[in-house]
Amino acid sequence: MSEYYRRRYQGSIDLCFTCHSRRTNYTDGGSCLKVKFLVDECTGKRLSNLLNVAGYDTIFVGDWKPSAPDDEVLDKANIEGRVLITDDKDFGELVFRLEKPSSGVILIRTSTTNSAIRMHLLETLLKSTNVYKKFIVLKDKVFKIRDA
Repeated sequence: MSEYYRRRYQGSIDLCFTCHSRRTNYTDGGSCLKVKFLVDECTGKRLSNLLNVAGYDTIFVGDWKPSAPDDEVLDKANIEGRVLITDDKDFGELVFRLEKPSSGVILIRTSTTNSAIRMHLLETLLKSTNVYKKFIVLKDKVFKIRDA
């Protein structure tokens, strides 16, 4: 664990001292399970980098397969057990109307594209909610949750 990370989260109740990374809001027999993310191209590489720096296992779609179709992106997230973070409302149609399986989707609908602000909103969400197998619409001050 880096010195910056140790100081930044010193005394934080959501720091897992077993695996030295951010704890999610669920555990399995005392071992820490971390949420893995797949960040869509439209959401941006910077948010993906911020999630990686914070200790989350994150893949950016642009690094994996630039301009990948939405159904391929959702399939990859589901196969690898990753929660998809996107700005694209089309994933709602794939999950609900076409009933494609999903490990979870966080649809960001904020008034800003500032990655630092979006990261803060995501961290707030992750501290309070289990995001796995959920479809979450994240807005500036509220979030809406449905089972995926």
